[in-house]
Amino acid sequence: MASSRSVTGASDAPTVAGPQGVPEAFRPIYEDLVRLTDEFCNERLDDEYQQLCRQMAVALCQKGSPVVRGKREGWACGIVYTVGWVNFLQDASFQPHVRSEEIAERFSVSMATMHNKAKVLREGLDVVQLDPDWSVPSRLKDNPFVWLVEMQGGFIVDTRMLPPSEQQKLVDAGIIPFVHHLEDGEADNRLPIPVPVHLVNAAIEGIDGVGEELSEFVRATLEPQVVYKIKVTLDDVKPLVWRRLRVPDMTLEDLHHVLQAVFGWFDCHLHEFNVGKQRIVAEDAAEFEEFSDDVRLESDVTLAELVESGAKTLSYVYDFGDDWRHTIKIEKTLELDLDEMPLFCLAGSGACPPEDCGGPWGYADLLEGLGNPKHERHEELREWLPEGFDPNHFSLEETNEDLYDLFEENDDEEDL
Repeated sequence: MASSRSVTGASDAPTVAGPQGVPEAFRPIYEDLVRLTDEFCNERLDDEYQQLCRQMAVALCQKGSPVVRGKREGWACGIVYTVGWVNFLQDASFQPHVRSEEIAERFSVSMATMHNKAKVLREGLDVVQLDPDWSVPSRLKDNPFVWLVEMQGGFIVDTRMLPPSEQQKLVDAGIIPFVHHLEDGEADNRLPIPVPVHLVNAAIEGIDGVGEELSEFVRATLEPQVVYKIKVTLDDVKPLVWRRLRVPDMTLEDLHHVLQAVFGWFDCHLHEFNVGKQRIVAEDAAEFEEFSDDVRLESDVTLAELVESGAKTLSYVYDFGDDWRHTIKIEKTLELDLDEMPLFCLAGSGACPPEDCGGPWGYADLLEGLGNPKHERHEELREWLPEGFDPNHFSLEETNEDLYDLFEENDDEEDL
């Protein structure tokens, strides 16, 4: 592994990363990013973090990089968060320590924007936690991934066991950063460690040649992502309840979870989709009911497939007893800008009716009784409804927080 830094010892002062490796056209962007990250590091961190943030800015400011799109503050925030994530900056047991919310607030960007930019950086630059190429120099000595090396035969050894002369050969080859001199008694605890090779490789293969054109970065981050703008309306309900969403391609099974989140349903009843006369059902429904051969599973149907087939409208029915029917209109197909979250609520109106209130007609009776203090069931209905229920209430911020949590959960599951 050729390190992207020149490190001669854990206590060496960092060498300031200048713009030498940055193409001329990217110099203004690089200077803006470094100004922003330097300000944060000077206020809350230290020289080691400042240097690493500058190096990541160099790696980012290359031909074909997505940094040309989006606000500088978002990318600078993503850089600080990513470097901090490698070094456990958000962990209170480490010093310095800064919470994620504080990073986003300092750069005046949303948590969603910060995580979106950080994800692009992690995937584009192949960054992992404890990544030797992005670890603060003062912690390299204690970073196990710096010293674990695969030997012939596929087993892993801790190079700190090796004599200094052998370690020097590895330093010269760029495999380890410096010769580690064991302290008294330390060698007794250093034995060959059987670690899965693919895990070690993922951890120790860092970025080679910072400042070069990052073709892998370009391929990983510049693939245009198609998203769909859809409007979902809850039928036969007043006041009107609707949500306009930007969604990536997904199965209808995933869309079901999105709709539950944005409308505020509890997902405690059966549901199904319909496209024209085509029924599309959940797998658990198929386990308890025999369907004809033309009925499909929602896990097998994607939005992209529906768009390609020319479908513009579909319906979603939730709770076959109350019969809440939603009309879904696919309004546009768009290319996602890197400044945007792929899953996002753009607008909306009206609160989700309470579960088990009798469907649209029962909800209408409920609102009539709630709005009339003289109604015989007025007090009973007030006690039955959630405290502070307002049929006109809709919060775009709260809805997107729910969607962001859903997006993060799905992303974590894909990473497992």
